[in-house]
Amino acid sequence: MTHLLLEVSNLKTVFPTDGGVVNAVNDVSFSIERGKTVGIVGESGCGKSITGLSLLQLVPNPGRIEAGEILFYRDDVDEPLDIAQISPRSELMRQIRGNEIAIIFQEPMTSLNPVYTVGEQIAEAIVLHQEHKRSPLESFGLQKIPKWARERAVEMLARVGIPAPEQRFDEYPHQLSGGMRQRVMIAIALCCAPALLIADEPTTALDVTIQAQVLALMQELQADIGMAIMLITHDLGVIADMADEVVVMYAGRVVEKGGVDDIFYNPLHPYTRGLLNSIPTLGGHQQKTLPSIHGTVPHPLALPIGCSFQPRCAERIQVCEEMPTLSTIDAPKNINTGKEKHAVRCWLCEGKTDVNTA
Repeated sequence: MTHLLLEVSNLKTVFPTDGGVVNAVNDVSFSIERGKTVGIVGESGCGKSITGLSLLQLVPNPGRIEAGEILFYRDDVDEPLDIAQISPRSELMRQIRGNEIAIIFQEPMTSLNPVYTVGEQIAEAIVLHQEHKRSPLESFGLQKIPKWARERAVEMLARVGIPAPEQRFDEYPHQLSGGMRQRVMIAIALCCAPALLIADEPTTALDVTIQAQVLALMQELQADIGMAIMLITHDLGVIADMADEVVVMYAGRVVEKGGVDDIFYNPLHPYTRGLLNSIPTLGGHQQKTLPSIHGTVPHPLALPIGCSFQPRCAERIQVCEEMPTLSTIDAPKNINTGKEKHAVRCWLCEGKTDVNTA
């Protein structure tokens, strides 16, 4: 059996607007292995969340996947399934969402339905995806929760560390703290033991103590279930603790990707180095001003010529006015996939590269 779970190749997701076409995700390629964690990092507006939504065919209108492949290697199917070719409203896509690939959204208060109890919302996900294994159920409603689904939901509440789970089953989202609501979102996402969990800023707006608890919970459940995680965040500290591989995005493109040690100890792209240098550190010599990357992410309808980062880059040279390719460097091969791990999109690294991958 292949170690690969998901292989994204040259993915392009666009949003037609009155001002032109926005290339929110532009020629993005990466892979996720079973049981591993891949971190997607970059500033706001770099295309991280749209990449995650594309994997589930949840791109909001008028957006659409225009090109590329999203190959999903399912356990019970010999050939991989190309999610990019599946209709977002098809029954097959509904079976995959939540059951085989689950997602945790950024803000649990806006993701949870305020008029249903948290237990009902967990039970709904269980019934929708596992009812075919039970007796037929005509509809799901407040009085229609099967006993087996309620028991499973209470079990999940307990598993994610919520005290008094039977009592919490009947409480509404506004009655829970932010950390507990995030735990409920994790329970909903993992109640069907998915092969892949997409976590989009899972610790947003949580204090550092609760953040650490949520991340530890995700790691514990990952070990128990054996799922892979695609972790979308701007917090490089979280990535250093959680990820096996890292994909750095800027203006809709991958600018660097590799193992977590490659990215943190041998960053090649000026943007990656800028992100790492801007992390505050404790101890050491005192700094009056924290280093930062000057400027902002360009507007998607007014991208600069060539490398999108070059207007902000202190190391830019004349050739940066042409778009570089994403190229692998001389690095040991990944024993599972046979591919080079470390790749970068930068003219300054052309002398260190050997094989073009884009």
